[in-house]
Amino acid sequence: MPVVSRLESLPVELLHDIHLLALNHALPCSSKHLYQVFKWATPTCIAQYIVFRTNYPKEDESYTITKALRYPVCNQNVIEALFRLLSFGKVQQQTVKCKLPKRLFRNLKSESGVQQDNGDPLPFLRCLYATPGLSPDPNSHQGYALSRAVHARHGPLIQFLLDQGASPSCGYGLSVMFAIKQKDLCLVRMLIEAEEKSSGKGTGKNKERRLSNNTMLTLALRCDARDIAEYFTRERGIVPELKPLLEIGGR
Repeated sequence: MPVVSRLESLPVELLHDIHLLALNHALPCSSKHLYQVFKWATPTCIAQYIVFRTNYPKEDESYTITKALRYPVCNQNVIEALFRLLSFGKVQQQTVKCKLPKRLFRNLKSESGVQQDNGDPLPFLRCLYATPGLSPDPNSHQGYALSRAVHARHGPLIQFLLDQGASPSCGYGLSVMFAIKQKDLCLVRMLIEAEEKSSGKGTGKNKERRLSNNTMLTLALRCDARDIAEYFTRERGIVPELKPLLEIGGR
């Protein structure tokens, strides 16, 4: 009898134990039956597998949680089970930082669009940020989360990330560039004002002009976003450079 057939004849509980001992990510793909068994595993079983895969407790909690969040199966129920396994938040001496996974934001749709397979990351993010002792970094991967949220025009997610301290200046101001290309003055203004608040609540020239610079103004001119260009020149006091103006005028 083939090995896979023998495995399929075993009780589900024993299969889960074998999976935990083997730590082989390819095992669920061995057959349709095994795939279904592991697909419908309890959140606790999945959390145990992730903990073993991350080599906890040799690795610290920050590494374990960051790596756990990368797994597509790591939803809200699984992460809560993971916290229970780690006794997270019960005897917590210091805040544990972790990175937000790119997978949550890769296939974002606008707030008016339909998120497939419960793809809206907001409920999961609220769960993470509400966890005592856990501090997810909203600027992970050079501000990938905010940039993708702006690109998808997902208003509630943009506001949530800004409230958690996401910086529009990360990734060379990519989120602001997306907003300029969308010709969305309100969003550009919101991002720049949010950056000013997060950079020390000061009004010094350097802080004010971190995102309000000639690069952004030139992009607005090239995109024919006239209201945004006017915002940069009149309200932000940016003087356009001559070379980009000549290039745009020569088209």
